[in-house]
Amino acid sequence: MAEGKPGLTEETPLAPGHRVYAVWAGNGRWYPGVVENVSADGDQVTVSWDDQGTDHKTMKTTLVQHYTLFAGEEAPWTKARIDAAVEVKAMDGKGRCLFTRDRKSPGGLIFVEKPICAALPSKHPQLWQAITAINEQHPLDLGPGWHFAAAVSILDMDEEATRLALDKWAPEEEFEPCQDSLLVLDHLNKRHMAGLDKVDANLYQRLLVSWRYNAFA
Repeated sequence: MAEGKPGLTEETPLAPGHRVYAVWAGNGRWYPGVVENVSADGDQVTVSWDDQGTDHKTMKTTLVQHYTLFAGEEAPWTKARIDAAVEVKAMDGKGRCLFTRDRKSPGGLIFVEKPICAALPSKHPQLWQAITAINEQHPLDLGPGWHFAAAVSILDMDEEATRLALDKWAPEEEFEPCQDSLLVLDHLNKRHMAGLDKVDANLYQRLLVSWRYNAFA
């Protein structure tokens, strides 16, 4: 069996003899093998499994990774790979819905993505202390956690991550800056918290509700 070659990237076309990890359709998990054949249009790959299995040998190219690049099932996928695996469509009465481009088995892996932002008190201890202190003096309706997350988003997220966060669903009636948001921003401004002294209240509120309705806490 040919081994994966150093210098391969995700853009390197798969070819017969390449060592790979591929998704076995029987359970949606990744297994090692060697490329036997690649379709003329590059859309399908046939793999010879290391365990000599003879079923589910042909799959979409998006379900195959070079052996030397495979980082495990829990490693985040690239945006291009996610886009090749799923698509978002608007459905009447339901809004935006996520659809897979290929048939999946129950319990199978759909895709893996990294979080847009992770709000950890250990990463911004002074900010966490400041917001919890505000909450102790003036109890916040949503508690300190969501406000901390909104503030961390402003500090840590780049333009693309912010765009993705603002694209998440939240009820429009909650887009107007609430009293708690204005209170938190006023206190942070008075404390001269770096990066949070001149924050747009509308942006802060949008991030706050995006976290509330789309995050895991």
